[in-house]
Amino acid sequence: MSIDLDSLFPACGKRDDPAGVPNGVPNGVPNGVSQEVSSRSQMTFRKAMDKARAQIDLKQFYRIDRRDGRFIMYRTQASDIAESLMMAMAEVYKAHPEKVFYVGREEKTAEEIAYIYEHIDTEMMYTLVERLENEVGGSPIKYQRPYLRTMLYNEVFEAAIKETARTNNNKW
Repeated sequence: MSIDLDSLFPACGKRDDPAGVPNGVPNGVPNGVSQEVSSRSQMTFRKAMDKARAQIDLKQFYRIDRRDGRFIMYRTQASDIAESLMMAMAEVYKAHPEKVFYVGREEKTAEEIAYIYEHIDTEMMYTLVERLENEVGGSPIKYQRPYLRTMLYNEVFEAAIKETARTNNNKW
């Protein structure tokens, strides 16, 4: 499996339709949603990324060297993957709460997915990055964003199962 990190998310997380209307809707407001509700429920992509960054310590994924008494951080494949996963989180955080995304083969609202994503921490992200790094040489992923959204969503539940199993093993 291989992930094309450069084409995964466009710059700033926005796309324009051929008519030049941001996100395919006039004034960025979905049909049937008042301007007041949209402004309350949507955040900018930058704020959404800040929310994701607050959950994850990105320094864990960079290579850090010390030269001339200074610390220098270098990007790695792990840091690129972690940033792509955080962009997938930010995309959900930014979306209108009623927007529907596919997680696996199920439709879920952005509000439902965001609630689960709020439980993701650095350790869970590290597990996902390792899993993606180790899946080298496989077939390319056709729908990368839904794949990453599903991985993030499922990781919360997998981590809970692992924690429960670890706790139950300690009782015996």
